[in-house]
Amino acid sequence: LPSGTNTFVSMLQQQVQAMAPWLAEQRAIAVVQTVDVFSPQALADHLHSLDEGFDAVLVMALDHPQVRAAIDDLVARGTEVITLVSDVPNSRRAHFVGIDNVAAGRTAATLLGRFVGRRPGRIGIVLGSRALRDHAERLFGFEQVIATEHAQLTLLPPIEGHDLSERTERLVADLLKREPWLTGLYSIGAGNRGIQAALVASGRAEHVVWVCHELTPHARRALLDGVADAVINQDAGHEVRSACRLALARLS
Repeated sequence: LPSGTNTFVSMLQQQVQAMAPWLAEQRAIAVVQTVDVFSPQALADHLHSLDEGFDAVLVMALDHPQVRAAIDDLVARGTEVITLVSDVPNSRRAHFVGIDNVAAGRTAATLLGRFVGRRPGRIGIVLGSRALRDHAERLFGFEQVIATEHAQLTLLPPIEGHDLSERTERLVADLLKREPWLTGLYSIGAGNRGIQAALVASGRAEHVVWVCHELTPHARRALLDGVADAVINQDAGHEVRSACRLALARLS
């Protein structure tokens, strides 16, 4: 799983821990390891280090040639690999467990467009990295709907926050200063604490429509406070349980 302070990743870790008693009944143990997934080299090196001692690897991965090669090497050595949340579809991984991210991006665009209404405006986009497949697919779906159904809205070039709240806060604060007429904001990945802080500090939280992902405690508070307008959620527990069951089925 990614290292750092991503709250949704922490929720995934908690779900793995909650699975421990059930896994023990299946004579299995899950070990959580973290790595900087925004570094293809670091992630690939970490995957290469797992060639002994693990029967299956569940990975939230960057879609990059080095990472694809590392996954393929694991599979070639007999390790089952399942991608979680973010896919590497051209690798030899056995399964992907996650949502339809193109549909999630389309949903985000539909909601944001409905909340903005017919007034013209400029829309900011914040993502972790284009190299994360789930972020790239959400961006594709979002751009598709805005272009076809909300032509009055102008999409600004996406900014990459690497899912870090402090970095994202600085980037969004700069965006708000550069764009005094910013109408909406779509947060594709994590870093929502930073976005909330930047919006509140700017005094424009009531005027900028903000749509984000993952119903973490911080995102829930942003919704209740009226800073966030919509949160698109995925079920961390369901995804972890499905991935573990698939891994065990492949090993039986």
